[in-house]
Amino acid sequence: MTSITEREGDLEDVALIARQADLDWEGIFEEIKTQENRTGRLFSFAVLDTLDVLEERYDIVAPITDRFVSYCLENALLVSLEEPKTIRDLRTELDFPDYRIYNKLRQLEDDEEITVDRSGRLNTYRRIETN
Repeated sequence: MTSITEREGDLEDVALIARQADLDWEGIFEEIKTQENRTGRLFSFAVLDTLDVLEERYDIVAPITDRFVSYCLENALLVSLEEPKTIRDLRTELDFPDYRIYNKLRQLEDDEEITVDRSGRLNTYRRIETN
């Protein structure tokens, strides 16, 4: 929980724990996903911010960072695509590199999470409704 706050003292505590403990990074990643599924709240974005701060200020690189970025992007896209959007809309709305957005859109389409309307000048993406 300390990792989702923005207080300076909490960030220092997270850095201290990350340096001194033999952390189960995979377990942390899975627990965040579990808590998000249970609560319906997206904690992952705050945790991603904390991982960025750990790297920038404390030179601590979590081994789950790349997977975590991918997970956060997927969540951001699925939330954003509740309404139809073009790639231009998504690039403006999301703070992720273009190549990551394109790759994740392809994956989500392959996984049948989103649909793509290719009939216009720009493709339009939309989340598939689930019941």
